[in-house]
Amino acid sequence: MAAIERKHLGEVTLMRVCLIVLLVFYHAFVVYNGHWEPPAGFRPIMAYNILDKLSYAFLLESFVFISGYVWSFQLQRGRPFSFWKLAGKKFSRLIIPALLFGVPYYFLFMHTAGTSGWEVVRTILEGAGHLWFLPMLFWCFIITALVFLAFQKDGTRMVYILPFLALLSVASSVNLPMRWNLTMYYLFFFVAGFCFYPRAETIGNRIDRKMVVFLWMLFVAVFIPFTLLSVRLHLSDASGMGRWTSFGIDCLDNLLRVVTSLVGIAAFYSTAYLRAGKESLAPRLIRIGSYCFGVYIFQQFFLKGMYYKTALPKSLGPVWLPWVGFLVALVLSLALSFLLRLTSFGRKLI
Repeated sequence: MAAIERKHLGEVTLMRVCLIVLLVFYHAFVVYNGHWEPPAGFRPIMAYNILDKLSYAFLLESFVFISGYVWSFQLQRGRPFSFWKLAGKKFSRLIIPALLFGVPYYFLFMHTAGTSGWEVVRTILEGAGHLWFLPMLFWCFIITALVFLAFQKDGTRMVYILPFLALLSVASSVNLPMRWNLTMYYLFFFVAGFCFYPRAETIGNRIDRKMVVFLWMLFVAVFIPFTLLSVRLHLSDASGMGRWTSFGIDCLDNLLRVVTSLVGIAAFYSTAYLRAGKESLAPRLIRIGSYCFGVYIFQQFFLKGMYYKTALPKSLGPVWLPWVGFLVALVLSLALSFLLRLTSFGRKLI
């Protein structure tokens, strides 16, 4: 892999901070999208449903993309590659937090009477609640590292497997143990980020304001019809079709999601790259970026606690609840991340 002389990734810092705020926003409004149980006093609000769908359009795909992008950057800078060292580091960085925080999350928000011990263990191992993202990302690192070794550490050649990974992503509706179907879906975006970094400077030099505006307009042009079609597909799927017909509908839905995410990532990355290239990032923003992992861990604890363990949903009402939930969860998650990272254990954990 040809080295690129870059010491910092300002675009990644900008993207990460924006994405973590967007993640808290998405979870604050997710009840209006039907993905969480409605809290007390809930009523549907269509505008909030649209806001939630928009915030999620390329959210997690972007997180996975920049994970592959950053790892490629680290390898480009000459960091020695050892598969077992990588596996151990990512296990402690991703799997250990998923298990440590998964236990309290499961018993606070997921446990029901009569659940078997194995079911409890399996749920925690898979990643309880939002923590599923961490084991999925771990496997993205492991699989990509094995492919990297198979190509004799030539990352530039890995671009040739992207069409195959795109097909896996589209077909990821199959039911696999330990949620490996999620790894099937996101692996494409991880490897895409890994392969994109060596070309980032060449492509970045061509990014201008007109391109950014065009990409965002293209995203809107794709997002609106694809979201409407996706809703229709889910309604059709719910009407009781055969297994293969249902699988085909899921594949088409995944295809729409992949295309929308790619356009969204292109627009988002171009905006961040252009902005990061014009001025140095404020130290405060860089420091906030170091709290993003902690915010990801804690925000859903606060949101679910507010929505299902307090009387706030009734007292605030459905209009104000998600806005208050968003602000409170974001501020408290940042504060707790800051406090935890003051300790050596906390810095290792998050």
